[in-house]
Amino acid sequence: MKTRIVIIVVLAMILTQQGMGLPPFNKGGDLYLRFSSGHPNTIPSPHWVEDSLVARYGAMPDCIKWHGNIDTSEARISISFSNRDNWDEFTYWWGDSLKWGQVRPYFRALLTSMSTGDTLIRELPVRDPNEIVSNGDRGKYWANFAVEIKDIPIPNDEKIWTLDIVPVIDLADSVNVHYENPLPSIICIERKTALDSLLWFYTFGEYDYPGIEYELEVLRSFPYVKLLLSGSFYHYYYAENCDSVQYYGERYFESLINNLDEFSDVSYPNDTGLDSTHVAEIREMMDDICVDGYAQPDKYFPRTFIF
Repeated sequence: MKTRIVIIVVLAMILTQQGMGLPPFNKGGDLYLRFSSGHPNTIPSPHWVEDSLVARYGAMPDCIKWHGNIDTSEARISISFSNRDNWDEFTYWWGDSLKWGQVRPYFRALLTSMSTGDTLIRELPVRDPNEIVSNGDRGKYWANFAVEIKDIPIPNDEKIWTLDIVPVIDLADSVNVHYENPLPSIICIERKTALDSLLWFYTFGEYDYPGIEYELEVLRSFPYVKLLLSGSFYHYYYAENCDSVQYYGERYFESLINNLDEFSDVSYPNDTGLDSTHVAEIREMMDDICVDGYAQPDKYFPRTFIF
């Protein structure tokens, strides 16, 4: 808490020197800063994801930002204010026309290293300054805006950082500031090794298919990863490529029935999604391409696999 107060005071001095006035928070009431993580991109993941991250960085982060990759990871903050002096008729000071450009100067992102306690201050993303961030009902308006991790510079230094959004002025004398939910922990990782690439695919890539080239690259290091083999097999099935569908189909089949995927928590044949019907379908789908000469997806019941 002392660190946060010192940073607020320093930022207030900076803004005063820049000639900015105080925002109308000083009317009293309660300011709520509510944090939540967006896409939980480390969940769901097999046990080895958590094991590898804890062994490497000392903890399991809530979110991963992938250096050099476009991703959709986000940590959100919603801001609301109420005048508690009159609960029945309270109104919000900003009305229905509060703009992002009016809110942004009064908040900063505060990053704190979980391992060293070092702090960094980052400005919130510029975005469209004319974007309306207030909304409400019957004259009761609040601000609601998201701060996305991908828009905040997180150091690529193999440290886990907690993300806080702090007011740049000290509001304690006039407003009660409430922090809800734990501050999200974030790490920025660069894909340097094959294991990093596999981790990226499990924690983010499967939500935004990266392409067959990526799957084949990782399979060169980890030849029996079912999630990757499944994607490669179906890719070549629809491409009606007999040689490739046989090659990846045989390896996929072998990985399933012999439980060769060292990164999977799911075993065959007892776990949902890896039943004998699906295993038989793999052989039949290879015959579709290499015997009949064309893909026949309508023959097979759609299924969701648990890897």
